[in-house]
Amino acid sequence: MRGGGTAAPARAPPTPPIPISAPAAPDLLPPAPGAPPPARSRRPEVAYERRDDRFRIADRSYGDQYAATYFSRLAATRPDLEKAAEAAWPGVPRVSVLQLPENEDVVVIGTLYKDCALKPSALDEYAKEMDTRGADAPVREVVAGIARLAADTDTLVLEDAGARVALAGLPPGPLVTGVVAALRGRVGEDGALAVEGALFRGPGGSPPPRPPPAAGAGAADGDRYIAFVSRLAAAPGDAAGAAAAGLAVDLLTGHAGAGALASTLARVARVVVAGGLLAPAAPATTGADAVAPARPSAAAAARAALGPLRDADALATALASSLPVDIVPGPGDATNAGLPQQPVHRCLLPGAAPAAALTRATNPHEFDAGGARFLGTAGQNVDDVLRYSTAATRVEAMASLLAWGHVAPTAPDTLPCHPFTAADPFVLQGAPHVFFAGGAAALEVGEAAVEGGGVVRLLAVPDFQATRTIALLNLRTLDVQPLVVEAP
Repeated sequence: MRGGGTAAPARAPPTPPIPISAPAAPDLLPPAPGAPPPARSRRPEVAYERRDDRFRIADRSYGDQYAATYFSRLAATRPDLEKAAEAAWPGVPRVSVLQLPENEDVVVIGTLYKDCALKPSALDEYAKEMDTRGADAPVREVVAGIARLAADTDTLVLEDAGARVALAGLPPGPLVTGVVAALRGRVGEDGALAVEGALFRGPGGSPPPRPPPAAGAGAADGDRYIAFVSRLAAAPGDAAGAAAAGLAVDLLTGHAGAGALASTLARVARVVVAGGLLAPAAPATTGADAVAPARPSAAAAARAALGPLRDADALATALASSLPVDIVPGPGDATNAGLPQQPVHRCLLPGAAPAAALTRATNPHEFDAGGARFLGTAGQNVDDVLRYSTAATRVEAMASLLAWGHVAPTAPDTLPCHPFTAADPFVLQGAPHVFFAGGAAALEVGEAAVEGGGVVRLLAVPDFQATRTIALLNLRTLDVQPLVVEAP
């Protein structure tokens, strides 16, 4: 199989973490009584431009069919694939699925559909409930914290605007439903297209050129950071998680830390919360021995519901009071569930929303900062690729998304999304310098080469409540350094 666009991800050189576990790290401790406060560097400012317009939903009607989303995706991707196919296979005729001749070398462009035997089905779940014998569910392989549903029995078909054809010879493991591809092959007697080559669109261009460093500025003078954090809020009742989140905010805002640590954190120019500002709901008590809780009063229920919102507003207010912060909604946050998720409404963040430093972003979120272009999500798209493909790591799944030229190809099949009819906003419009995704079980950093010689930094932002880790990205070098926070 030939691939177009993005090569396999390469692991970035490991960067030692910045441990600040108390009480082992002296930089975390406050100054001694009577000692002068530590000198704080002036927080740097970087040019910033938000580029989320294509992810804003103007008409929130859901009466359209999702087939239009696939048709618009195919229409947006086809011209680039036609050029790539002509360059790779000159002279080979391009035909539609309906025009496929038997036993002739042709090129056909369409959307892949992956038939997964383990894909959840409402009818299958109903049948299991009706089956009194019961059946043990198969053990799922867990990859990067996600239970995999891809299997060796999966098959592929290619579909265009007119028909579909079964595929043979194209390994289904690395692929997912919704990917647009140009395939070269021959139709055999069994009616399947025997694939001899495959091309994908890629991100649609290299990252834009970055401005040169300022004249006379040394390496250390140019170091500015963007801090990425995911699932900052602790679950209700998790005192240790809440303390860790509070310490993380204090460190980022300059109210904790000293020495070299304070000097590094003083150069953080922006914070990006990649999903999880709102704490998850407390798990329900289940089981035979569970005691049904007393029905709360309306006032108590309202207080319980508003508690996580108040906590989220407090975190956002504390951050935005000291430095710019982007709030990217994610799973469980107070906005629509399907992609693209719209910004958290300002009325839900009454303390933080008036701050000029707060950006209520969409998910996906695209922006320029410090001469670099960033594109990322809260991680649902990467979770779905891991779930339905054989990708071994999150950065491998993210490199595949770049190669396919699409942020969320599994939407709307297995990933909820808005039914777009005119244009698919998830089609990549050029490679970013940094491609990030939140909700990772561990920090992953890599890079992927794209057509034209560009390189994209891949950043899987770790779940803070699970890892106590913040990712610091150096805007000068695009290197990533973990900041490990552990409250006493």
